[in-house]
Amino acid sequence: MSKINIERPECYMDLYDEYRQAMEERLPWDAGFKKPTTPASLRGKIRRFLETYNVTSTSFQRVIGVNPGSFNTFMTGKYKDPWAACGNCTYDSAEYFFHFEKKAGKNSFSAKFKASQAGANVVVGAGAGLVAGAGGPGAGASAAAPLAAAAPKLRLPDVTSVVLDDEENVFLTPKEVRAEISELKRRYKFSNGDFAVACGVAKGAQPGAPIGRFLAATGDFGGEQMDVYRPAAQFIEKMRVFEERPKSKKRKDLEADSEGRPGKKVFLGLNPSTKYLVMAGTYMTKDSLGRNVHGHPGW
Repeated sequence: MSKINIERPECYMDLYDEYRQAMEERLPWDAGFKKPTTPASLRGKIRRFLETYNVTSTSFQRVIGVNPGSFNTFMTGKYKDPWAACGNCTYDSAEYFFHFEKKAGKNSFSAKFKASQAGANVVVGAGAGLVAGAGGPGAGASAAAPLAAAAPKLRLPDVTSVVLDDEENVFLTPKEVRAEISELKRRYKFSNGDFAVACGVAKGAQPGAPIGRFLAATGDFGGEQMDVYRPAAQFIEKMRVFEERPKSKKRKDLEADSEGRPGKKVFLGLNPSTKYLVMAGTYMTKDSLGRNVHGHPGW
C-alpha cells in the first residue's frame, strides 16, 4: 500500500486560541492539560499516527508547519535533558495537532480516515484535510482526481520580531536572493505586494512593482542597486532563523572571511558588469567560495 499525503484543512487553526489559553493556564477541567506531555510520549503519538494511517512524514511536517531539520532533531530525541526537546518548535506544533485531533470531531484526520475506510462519501482534496495521494485506505479509482490536488500553502509568517545577529551585512547575492524568493513561493502563498509588505518596502499604489523589477533582473548582481535588495535579503535571513534552518557552509565561510576585512564587511565577489582599474594581464576568476575575484599570472 502506497503512503498517503495529508493536507492542512482550512479549519485547522480554528482551535488554536483555545489551545494556547489552555496551555498557558493549564485548565483543570481538561484532563489533557493537567500536566505537560513528555517529549517521549509525544514522539510515540506521532509515530503511531503515521503508522496507523500510513501517512508520509513529509506531509505531516507540512501540516504542523515545521521544517525537516527541526522535526528530525525532535524525533531522534538526542537531548542531554529530555525536557529540552520542548524548546524545539516541533513539540508545540505536534501538541496542537493532537489537540486538533481530539477536539475537531468529524473534521479531524482520524475521523476522515475512518469514514474513508467505511466507504462514506468523504470530501477530499485541497483544503479538506484528508489525502493528496492515491492508494489510501478506501480510496477507489473515482477518488483519484481530487486526491491529486496539492496541499494548500501557508501565508508568509510575521518575522518582524526576529532579531538577527548581524543587521549590517548581507550574505546573499541578488541572484541568490531571487532563488530564495522562488523557494519561498514554492512553500508559501504570497504575491509580490505581500512580499514587499513583509520586507517593509511597500510604497505607492503598486507596492509589488519594485519586487517584480528585482525578480526580473539577471546575473549574479543584477538588482544590486535596487532599494529592495537589502531588505529582501534580510527578510530571507529572518525566515531562515524563524524556520530554524542552519547556516550553510558558504555562509559560515563568509562570516569567517569577513573577520579579517575592514569593518568586518562581507565580500560577496566582484560584479562582472562593473569596470575596474586593474593591472595589465589581470583576469576574473573564482575563489574557493565561488566568488568573482581578480587573478593575475604573477600572483
